[in-house]
Amino acid sequence: MKSIKQMKKNLSAGNFLGCSKEKPPKEGSFQLLNMIEYPKEGVLSKDIFKNKKSNVTLFCMAKDTDISEHTSTREGFVYVIEGKGIFNLKGKPIEMKEGVFISMEENAIHSLKAEENTSFLLFLFS
Repeated sequence: MKSIKQMKKNLSAGNFLGCSKEKPPKEGSFQLLNMIEYPKEGVLSKDIFKNKKSNVTLFCMAKDTDISEHTSTREGFVYVIEGKGIFNLKGKPIEMKEGVFISMEENAIHSLKAEENTSFLLFLFS
C-alpha cells in the first residue's frame, strides 16, 4: 500500500500512479468512469485537473485499504463515485457510498477506510 507521503511526492513530481493509461484532455470532455481501475491492494490516483488554485484527483482504493489520519492545507470536498467505506472527519464517521458529497475545511483531520473497492474525486482549492 502506498503511503499518503509517497502519493503526494508522486503527484508533486508529476508521476501518476494512474487509474488509466491516458491523461484527461486539457480542454474538452472525457468519460471519467473509464478512468476507474482498482489495484489488487492500496490506492491508485490520477490528477484530473491542476492549476495554482485548484486540484482535482481521482482516487481508486482497493477493498480493505486504509488511508491513515492526515490533514490538508487546503479546503476541499470529496465526491464518492462508487463503492463503500468510511470517511472519518474530525472524529466523526461518514458513510462513503455512491453520490455522497463530503466538505472539508483546511487542516481538518481525516482518514478513510474502503470496505469495498471505492473510487472518489478529491477537489482541493484555495
